[in-house]
Amino acid sequence: MKTLKWILAGIVVGVVIAVFRDRERGAWPTPTVGEGEGEDEEEPILGYDGMDQETLLDWLGSADPDQEVIERMIRYEEANQAREPVLESLRERLA
Repeated sequence: MKTLKWILAGIVVGVVIAVFRDRERGAWPTPTVGEGEGEDEEEPILGYDGMDQETLLDWLGSADPDQEVIERMIRYEEANQAREPVLESLRERLA
């Protein structure tokens, strides 16, 4: 019975290694936690990541986001795509 338990334990360990090992790099996966992660890592508004620069500028021209949303958009844009025309437009909205 002990032998059977050891064999099953070995099989389980082999399965865990096969499932969780990163085959491309030949290493264990690392957590994707990075600096500055938190609420600003999420889109400041729904669909933000799907908007190209022109669409986002058009949206800013017609929408009326409050100051808190604009500040989140600035932080998010700076941390991600850093499109200068978008940042300029957002900063003008705060002034």
